[in-house]
Amino acid sequence: MRGQILAHTAQLVATAIALQAGVGASAADRLTLATADSPPFSVVSPDGQTMTGTTTDLLTAALTDAGIPYTIIALPWARALSKARNEADTCAYPAARTPEREHSFKWIGPAETNQWALFGRRGESPPSSLDQVKERTIGGSLGDAATQYLVDLGLKVDESRDDELNMRKLETHRIDYWVNNLATGLSLTGQRGMNDIVPVLTFKEMPVYLACNLSVPDRVVDEVTRRLQRRSAAGGTQP
Repeated sequence: MRGQILAHTAQLVATAIALQAGVGASAADRLTLATADSPPFSVVSPDGQTMTGTTTDLLTAALTDAGIPYTIIALPWARALSKARNEADTCAYPAARTPEREHSFKWIGPAETNQWALFGRRGESPPSSLDQVKERTIGGSLGDAATQYLVDLGLKVDESRDDELNMRKLETHRIDYWVNNLATGLSLTGQRGMNDIVPVLTFKEMPVYLACNLSVPDRVVDEVTRRLQRRSAAGGTQP
């Protein structure tokens, strides 16, 4: 009898330790996802409290599959990326994985594929290459990878805090072109009825990732990436 009691007590202690370890792991693995309004990949409600979108849906499903708790917050993109770079257990999306960013983050993905494009005014002659816009002013957003790509090429880029301002500048001839994701630009102009702003040149294809702080454990990165790739391969519908 005494042996049975000791064995039962040992089992209870082992169970308690295992539960405590599990709780500790969950707490350490809770992620904060920072995003900006970038439809259709990330769509932020007007009050900033609800986040949807194609990449949002894929990432949150993969995190749920992996048992990783998360919180999503909406920020201007430059702040979202800075927060992921500097704060533990924080990630930002939808992020382009560029050589300049490669060693500043751990990367989960890719989730989707994105195209970078120049937008111009309807009726104007479209450029056939970036070489043709070297003397023109291009509107871009702070912290945006496509914007930085054009800056690195030596093009004349006027950086603004958000896409809304860039669209108004293009519409009023304060800039000649606007750089953005093709799908995002089409979505934003469509939402605002700016039918005279159209894509005029698609110049680079880039995968979309979740960029995470270097503190995020490798096992979390690997597991969520695996779950994400399974969902992406299945069209986002299967666990």
